[in-house]
Amino acid sequence: MLSQISGTIFLFFMYSLQHSFFASIRIKKLFRKYLPKFFTLYRLIYTIMQAFLFILLWIIVPKPADIIWNLSGIWYWLFRIIQGLAFIGLLLAFSDFSLKEFTGMAGLDRFLSNQSPVYDDEIYQLNRSGMYAISRHPIYFFTLLIFLFRPYMTLFDLLVFIWLVVYFHIGSIWEERRMETVFPKEYAEYKRQVSRIIPLLYLQRRLGAVMRAIID
Repeated sequence: MLSQISGTIFLFFMYSLQHSFFASIRIKKLFRKYLPKFFTLYRLIYTIMQAFLFILLWIIVPKPADIIWNLSGIWYWLFRIIQGLAFIGLLLAFSDFSLKEFTGMAGLDRFLSNQSPVYDDEIYQLNRSGMYAISRHPIYFFTLLIFLFRPYMTLFDLLVFIWLVVYFHIGSIWEERRMETVFPKEYAEYKRQVSRIIPLLYLQRRLGAVMRAIID
């Protein structure tokens, strides 16, 4: 079992390493320098490559099946309800930004219409409404809830959850550095108002409003 765990961790680490490598600004600059006409396609190429590598990862990664918990009765349904609400939140978070930009299809449109490449591989937007008023990274938050509140949790599922926690934390830091470059003043204000992943500031405000309503 130890060899399975170490193999799983190693493959997750290697996938994360290459994922961050190809998402780095340095690699994008090199691509833009040597293949400027095709730079608008970088995001689409990246998306296809990462989807392929993730599927490959999922096929070959060891999956230790030791049971951590297997819930039933009211706990099963409680976890399923939380998962369902998190899934709805995830869909709402995806609806708050351009999926065409996220997947690279917008870059394909620009390439086919012979538009000049944008500065980066996608056009960034600063969303502060909807789910983004609750968390600066609601997709990460709701994804973690979906994985954490599994009624049937194996050791592999737990390793996936831990991997996501670590990678989302690191990835959110890099993403925010990029956003601070594009929206320096706006994003600084946004950071003061909204928590990074876990919506602590939002919950604090809601709890404060409830307490004030009770006192009044």
